[in-house]
Amino acid sequence: MAAGEVGSWLENMTDSGLLERSTLFNGSTNVSDFTPPPLSVAEASGLPYWLVVGAFITLGMSVTIGFTGNVFVLVVIHYILARRRSWPTVLLRYLAWTDVLNCSIGLIPPVAAYFHDVFANRHMCNFTGTLLYGLSVASQLLVALMSIERCISIILPFLYEKHFGPDSKIPTATVFILFLYATVVSMLPVFGLNKNVIHYPYSWCMFNFRDKTTTGRFVVYLNFVVMSLTMVVVVLCNTVVSSHIWCGWRRRSFRSSRRINPVEDPGQEYVSEMHHRNRSLTPPTSFIQNEGPSTVSSVVDTKESRRGRRRAKSQDKERQLNLRFTELTVGVAVGFTFCWLFFTIRILTNQLGVWMDDNIDFIAARLMTFNSVINPLLYIAICKPYRKGCWVILRNIVHYLTCTSVKKLDMTLAEAVA
Repeated sequence: MAAGEVGSWLENMTDSGLLERSTLFNGSTNVSDFTPPPLSVAEASGLPYWLVVGAFITLGMSVTIGFTGNVFVLVVIHYILARRRSWPTVLLRYLAWTDVLNCSIGLIPPVAAYFHDVFANRHMCNFTGTLLYGLSVASQLLVALMSIERCISIILPFLYEKHFGPDSKIPTATVFILFLYATVVSMLPVFGLNKNVIHYPYSWCMFNFRDKTTTGRFVVYLNFVVMSLTMVVVVLCNTVVSSHIWCGWRRRSFRSSRRINPVEDPGQEYVSEMHHRNRSLTPPTSFIQNEGPSTVSSVVDTKESRRGRRRAKSQDKERQLNLRFTELTVGVAVGFTFCWLFFTIRILTNQLGVWMDDNIDFIAARLMTFNSVINPLLYIAICKPYRKGCWVILRNIVHYLTCTSVKKLDMTLAEAVA
């Protein structure tokens, strides 16, 4: 394809309103006409072929890893919820489903667009842009809801047990409202308040960040404000939770150190020695009291001690479970902030017309797509049941793919996540 034909195609696409104003050419209007591209959108970017191939490979690997990892996590979550239902796991399941849809239906058209004119039809661009926008908003709000849920459970445990129990309808209603909001907001460009356009390097569609109309600016600033508030909520909630856990860990460490290394006090040592002598001179209880009541009392004490040990063990297990959920939520929040912060800044700079650079926009968009890939890796790295469960699934797959030459693990998936 000659350079003149590429430039002519770019101008036609820009005049039709399907492309944003780029640093490679000047001028941008929003007209409802649409000119189908005579070549793949990746060729229109003018990038070197090796760079196009590299971008295609990285995006393809991200889609593969993200889709496979999230499917593994969904299988593990199914077995975890079969044993014990908890709202952190339920919210994690919603987030994993969002990432699965994003890595399959949402990102496969951008992968194919590197070498095929996928967006030759405006309806395809609208479909992909709406899906990416909706899944992005849903993912952001779910992470914020997970952070709020963990913050309430740590700071206000009694309130959490009262209103956020396993059978509570409040979280379900909240998730429904969040998904309804994400659906409505993602449809705004289709309704004409903005336009879904092809973004550099002309391989993915989303609403126009540089729209200067009143309704277009409303969509841009609405998305920017929601993303900013979401990140503020995520950072604040996880900072409070992390500081609370850190203070609790410091208190427990101090108490354990006091038990191991008590303060040496000569007076206390003298009192302890006298108490030991008095006890050594006191005859055993069995010689003073009858054998019957002593036996009954010892049996009662044994039952009470066993019940107390079971209660302490149950409380310790519940504490470890809450700590594991909290660590997982904090990890997801850190990954979310890392992937979405730069993209949020680029939305504002494009609307204000400052720091205009298509290459930086491309890097920000690629970081955004990495969020769906990072999430399952964080689950596996932080949480042991997810790690063991995914390992069992992977070994079983390899076992059957190699015609049973690789031995299966002795444990089942249900045992691995127990």
